[in-house]
Amino acid sequence: MKRFVLVSLLVCVSALGFSQERPVQVAFEAESGALKILHHTYKVGSTGSTFNFVTQGGQEILFPFERLTA
Repeated sequence: MKRFVLVSLLVCVSALGFSQERPVQVAFEAESGALKILHHTYKVGSTGSTFNFVTQGGQEILFPFERLTA
């Protein structure tokens, strides 16, 4: 993925460098972060016990994400 972004950036810069006029403005943006599940429960039946996936089921992890735009 990083190689694709690098090649795309190189192609855009070289294409803009060959033109005399610059009618197109190119902007690059990158976002990164993490998602966390705050509440996830499961109840068996109307009077059954409740299972909490976050505290009892091991879902207290962070899910990383990245978004690249051009």
